[in-house]
Amino acid sequence: MKPLVSVIIPCYNAEKWIAQAIQSALDQTWQNKEIIVIDDGSTDRSLGVIKTFNGKIVWESGANRGGCVARNRGIELTRGDWIQFLDADDMLVPNCITAKMTTACASNERICCNLDMLDHKGEISFPEFWNANRYDLNYIIGFGSPQTAAPLLRREDLLVVKGFRAGLSCAQEFDLYLRLAIQLGITFVSHGQTGVLVRRRKGSVSDIPWHDWSLIKGNIMVNAVELITEANCNRDICRDAIAQRLMCFARELYRTGNLDDAARFATIARQTSARYYEGVYKSWPAALAARTIGFTAYETLHKVYRTFSEPSSMRPL
Repeated sequence: MKPLVSVIIPCYNAEKWIAQAIQSALDQTWQNKEIIVIDDGSTDRSLGVIKTFNGKIVWESGANRGGCVARNRGIELTRGDWIQFLDADDMLVPNCITAKMTTACASNERICCNLDMLDHKGEISFPEFWNANRYDLNYIIGFGSPQTAAPLLRREDLLVVKGFRAGLSCAQEFDLYLRLAIQLGITFVSHGQTGVLVRRRKGSVSDIPWHDWSLIKGNIMVNAVELITEANCNRDICRDAIAQRLMCFARELYRTGNLDDAARFATIARQTSARYYEGVYKSWPAALAARTIGFTAYETLHKVYRTFSEPSSMRPL
């Protein structure tokens, strides 16, 4: 018999879309599957919609504790060795699971698919890195991870890293896939076909200001510094990449007024790698100045420079 694949769908106030999401999971051409829906304390009619699928799915409802907790509860309920995540407002194309399960890969690789839009089809309104060909550790650190539903994952891998980290308001998949790459050496490889249709909407987790992303992802990077000291990976390369990414987040936070966290990230970046400044500044004089007088002093002077420069020259060095 073919392996059992478990589709986990967390739901919070998604009555407009949850039926489509569940049906797209039921319509998968991969026959040996189970669909697990976790209602995360919805206050709309989501639970009523979910119950209309009684007998076809496994569902559970509880207090609102966030998407990470809901997904982790779904993992606890699964019987399959393979897990496919799906957000309640997105959809899987019919052969999404089949294409992943039948694509050959190395033991340390996990197959993922490309994404397309449900609304505003044809417009690029999601990060370009969501359709990358390959996500190794350095790529994830430098650019980003696959979208939540893109990869097909092994249940045992998720148990080793203890699933999603509760308390994150966004970037949950970035944190999870980064930890899988660091702790288990996993690389995500796309088979190049569209397998998930995503709906970008106002008020969704992905619709938050960039400086908030910078703060949360920066804190995830700080946690990653601790993880790479325990994992079997190329520590120097990883430390260089993490430090440089932290500096990018520090500069973004400084420009948006979060001076304390900006300084904290810059300090940790400098402590993590001597090459923390590489690729962060667009010219070597700027990099030299930042290293010589320190992050905060340089950014303060640069802010003054930008304030009194002509609009055409008001760009970061």
